[in-house]
Amino acid sequence: DAILATALALGTIPFLEHAAGAFPSTQGSGKVELVQDFSESAELISSRFNLSSRGSTPLAEALLWAAHRLLPRAEERKIIFVATDGDPDDVQTTKEILDHLTRLRIEVHGLGIQSEDRHGLFDSFVKVDDVATLPQAFLTLFQRLLRRTA
Repeated sequence: DAILATALALGTIPFLEHAAGAFPSTQGSGKVELVQDFSESAELISSRFNLSSRGSTPLAEALLWAAHRLLPRAEERKIIFVATDGDPDDVQTTKEILDHLTRLRIEVHGLGIQSEDRHGLFDSFVKVDDVATLPQAFLTLFQRLLRRTA
């Protein structure tokens, strides 16, 4: 519900392109699944946002998946925003991928759902203790990011 609310809110910002993926996949077909593609309206595909947590956190794979989708795009600024409720399955690989994404000029920001950034992975990280406040925390952080370059 929180990710759907966030996608709906992002859809109201002119000239902002966004997509959403979930990890681990709820379909059992892989580590990450596409929930909303760049060309899709969250309102029209809202049933896809019926997600639940599943115990592991394949963050390294999710970052690679997101980078693969972002790199060919023409937008000047590329941001990956991670909402997670746990530590990555492979901390070292995640750190290496984050370093590589920084060199590619892809920003990665994190939001912990009742979870800290215990490994110092993110330059920008916010913790949320109540899942009900997730959409507002995400939008507040996102607005800060957008204002920083405005």
